[in-house]
Amino acid sequence: MSMPPSQPERYCRNCGAKLSRYNPDPLCWPCQEERRATVADGQAATSSLPSLSSRHRSAFTLRSILDTARRTKPLRLSDVGHVLKHYRSLHQLTQRDLAALLGFDQSYISKLENGQSLRDLATLKHIAQCLGIPGQWLGLLSEGAPNAQSSELIEIVPSVIRLSQTVRESGRADAAVNELWPLILRLETQATQDRGNPPLLLTLASAQAVLGVILGDLLPEEDLWISVQFFKKAVAIVDEHGDARLKAEVYRGCGNELRKHKQYTEAISYLEQAFFLAPDGITRGIAAALLARTYGELGDKERFLDAMAGVLYAQERATSFTPTFNPVTTHEVHVRGLLNVGQINMLPLLLEQDTSRFLAVPVAPQWHVISRITEAEALLRIGKVDDGLAHLKMALIGAELCSLPHQVQRAIRAVQVVEAYHPAKAIGDEARMLLDKLSQRALQVPSSQ
Repeated sequence: MSMPPSQPERYCRNCGAKLSRYNPDPLCWPCQEERRATVADGQAATSSLPSLSSRHRSAFTLRSILDTARRTKPLRLSDVGHVLKHYRSLHQLTQRDLAALLGFDQSYISKLENGQSLRDLATLKHIAQCLGIPGQWLGLLSEGAPNAQSSELIEIVPSVIRLSQTVRESGRADAAVNELWPLILRLETQATQDRGNPPLLLTLASAQAVLGVILGDLLPEEDLWISVQFFKKAVAIVDEHGDARLKAEVYRGCGNELRKHKQYTEAISYLEQAFFLAPDGITRGIAAALLARTYGELGDKERFLDAMAGVLYAQERATSFTPTFNPVTTHEVHVRGLLNVGQINMLPLLLEQDTSRFLAVPVAPQWHVISRITEAEALLRIGKVDDGLAHLKMALIGAELCSLPHQVQRAIRAVQVVEAYHPAKAIGDEARMLLDKLSQRALQVPSSQ
């Protein structure tokens, strides 16, 4: 009879004692008893830990995304220390509090947060389960046969993507990112295990593209490169595996985020490809609108007017509209473009158009904010200062509700041209305070004591 393969010796993570081969736990038997007693004492002395609020969960998610995007080295299991720090910060927990929650010694939490590696899978799973976070944030791989895991993801992810898009279009981009980011982590991990699976890769690309759009709403201008980064990942996949429809969608989104990041030459290249690949009039109209916006920001009057004519042509022939392509959104593109190319004489007539008659058209809430700021800029430019300030004040209310720091930054720039006027200065101060508030809400949460 063959002998079973020998197992490597294991030692207690807490006291260093040699572990029994029959003990699957990373702690020896006495330390396990001590852990259970510590947890019981902690639960008796303190109230149960509240679950993450939606706002704090969004902050935790965005910090995870920013950390991932800014990494210059591959994810290591020792990054569990960063996760623990963020979790404590969000819950305002001390290391001692977290140690009690996990059943660890405080000194061990300190070692992890200071970079000590953790490779014990049972401990990593225990942390993920206790904190209610995705195992992928701790470097855990999916269990089970790769093909079965991939099939499951390919089946469930599209519905999560649709849900995220719906939530974002309802003005809750912060909630949408909570749904999508853990799933993208799981998809990326699975893609490394099940290489050469085009349907899985295309599912990942779709999720990355939607995340890029959502981050474009949530992030301030200085961090928009992160949106571009996710889109570039999606582009690399669809270039190799995608059909014309998916390429058009991903190129369009990538071009728009590049535009926001002021990479205009590359933005135009992607947007033109999206326009020519577009499978229907609505998607061509969306691509044309983004091209018009880009040419407007470049101050290219001829190309702006040409692209805008294509937008209006698509709008006139559309039998239905979408939350992001409708008369309200195209009106905003037109007004902003005229401002950018210096066609000020055309603004009064355009501003007199009553877009309120389009309220029956589904319009994403963030577009009402965008439109009001653009109209405010135009009103200020033609001398209707009080009307412009009234639009800005309403826009700031919407920007706070929808968590749109990028639009608040636009409002700050708009009011600067008339800030010598006392009411304008008051609105400018209000906008700067709101920008600080949104930045803290998104990424800066109270630190633990």
